[in-house]
Amino acid sequence: MSDIRTWGSAVDYTFRTYDKWRRGGGAQAARINTNHFTNEYGRSIKLSNISRSLVSEFQTYLEEEKCHKDSTINRVTSAISQCLKWCHLEGVSSYFPPKFQRREEGEGVELFFQRNEVERLIRASRDPFGRDDLADLIIFSVFMGTRVSETLKMKVRDVDLGRKLVHIGGRPDVQTKAKNHRAIPIHDRCIQVLSSRLEGTDPQMSVFGEEWSSRFMVSKTFNKIRNYCGIGTDYHEDNPYHWHVLRHTYGTWHAEAGTPMRTLMKLMGHKRIDTTLRYAKATDESLKKAQAAI
Repeated sequence: MSDIRTWGSAVDYTFRTYDKWRRGGGAQAARINTNHFTNEYGRSIKLSNISRSLVSEFQTYLEEEKCHKDSTINRVTSAISQCLKWCHLEGVSSYFPPKFQRREEGEGVELFFQRNEVERLIRASRDPFGRDDLADLIIFSVFMGTRVSETLKMKVRDVDLGRKLVHIGGRPDVQTKAKNHRAIPIHDRCIQVLSSRLEGTDPQMSVFGEEWSSRFMVSKTFNKIRNYCGIGTDYHEDNPYHWHVLRHTYGTWHAEAGTPMRTLMKLMGHKRIDTTLRYAKATDESLKKAQAAI
């Protein structure tokens, strides 16, 4: 039998041969859980690309954009792992997956970049990599806190430089399918980036998305530059400092600056306050400020 190399083929094989997924309630639950991943990454994604860091990003997507609880995220993660392991055990795939992280509700602190690390990423993107497009994307993401999907979908018409606002999910005066529209004040670091990108462009054009075929390409390019900068390379398994950590950084910086959680919830577009409260976990800086306040 030929070596299975894509997610779609792995899912099909597992449903044909893995007894617990072939019939009954187990089959229905497995179909729902694997479909979550298929809907986001497609059937053609290579198994070798399903890394620990990619699954971590996917878990964050399920939490923030789909509002799934940790228990649901863990079931989806287990289905991905079971499918990959079964195909390897059956000898139809040479890819053996790493151990994917499981969620523990109420535990842990979100990873985030230090300010000097962000500046290193921006500089390295421009020189030696010559990726001004990625440098612009990093600046916007870390100082505006948007999800990569939101950033890539943002149109020129969604940016109001006069009022210094960016409309995420489309402008309120334009019909859109988005249900979570929010207007974010533009950070000073993003003014020049947006001004240069908006000059002489059509309102229907994407501000950033014209240069990227998918969010996966953003992550792949970012990971190369992150590794060049030596950030997170002390981890023996897949480097956890993936693209979405820029959004975690935005939330953490706000929490350390004392931004009220309800305000941060609106800025980040969270549907549940529990998601925002992850950034209220005590960091060294927040502990120092708390002690200095009394």
